[in-house]
Amino acid sequence: IIAKEDVELYAYSYEVAIASLIAFVGVVSIGLITGVLGSVLIFVMTFLLLRGTIGGYHADKHWRCMVLTFGMVLLFA
Repeated sequence: IIAKEDVELYAYSYEVAIASLIAFVGVVSIGLITGVLGSVLIFVMTFLLLRGTIGGYHADKHWRCMVLTFGMVLLFA
């Protein structure tokens, strides 16, 4: 069903979607465990909006991005 030249694009898209889902579940879990879910969600949404506008560090691997994101959330939670 998927054209041969589109296989890499689909694979990357699924990889990004799965990594985003894992990051979301992880951030929500940290918020629930620390008892500050609302604050964590506001912080992450603000961070994502700012990062999308002003740029910043971009990890070269999804797992590095998640480790840094979870560490940042734990630091500020």
